[in-house]
Amino acid sequence: MNPLFQPVFVSIVIPVLQDTVELQALLAAIESDPPPAGTGVEVIVVNGAPDDRTLDPLRDRHAGVRWASS
Repeated sequence: MNPLFQPVFVSIVIPVLQDTVELQALLAAIESDPPPAGTGVEVIVVNGAPDDRTLDPLRDRHAGVRWASS
């Protein structure tokens, strides 16, 4: 396959530290503007406070997001 026509894959990594309101707005904005067909996008949220449970409701609402703790 010609390299100019290979699918593009983008990873969006979002570091957070007790930023629930801001993160909800950002995830909603990302989901409201999907990438063009043939473009792969993954969203990874990295929580800097692993014991923080305030992000749990967002995990339930955004099942396509990968969640990690640091």
